[in-house]
Amino acid sequence: MLQDGVLLKKDEFRKIRDMYTTIMSVAAYGLLFRQGEIIAQEILRELGENPDFEEAARKIVERGWAKEVKFEDRRVEVVGSLEAGISPSGPACHVMRGIIRELYEGITGMLVSDVVEVECAANGHDKCVFEVELPEV
Repeated sequence: MLQDGVLLKKDEFRKIRDMYTTIMSVAAYGLLFRQGEIIAQEILRELGENPDFEEAARKIVERGWAKEVKFEDRRVEVVGSLEAGISPSGPACHVMRGIIRELYEGITGMLVSDVVEVECAANGHDKCVFEVELPEV
């Protein structure tokens, strides 16, 4: 039973994403990224004081965005990303990029300049791999 939420199936998400990209082209990726940041803000709120990456990864899985998430320093591996398989080519996981960015900043207190998806299951890899980039000092 869902409390304070709705169930969004993968196919429904795919159709919504297709609508965004049809109307907005690649500008939709920024909108999806921002959606991920909002999701992560709520995850951080739920985790309360002193959240950690293990708890955050568990929340991502509980919410159905992935089957497995592993944070290692500035590298994040995601198995079974909800977004993978949607894009015919190139990185596809824009919501996940936003989730990772916001969680990384919220947990470490460090500013993130970008989150780059260096491998995507949509392109034949067995998992999606993200690298967190920090500003040069």
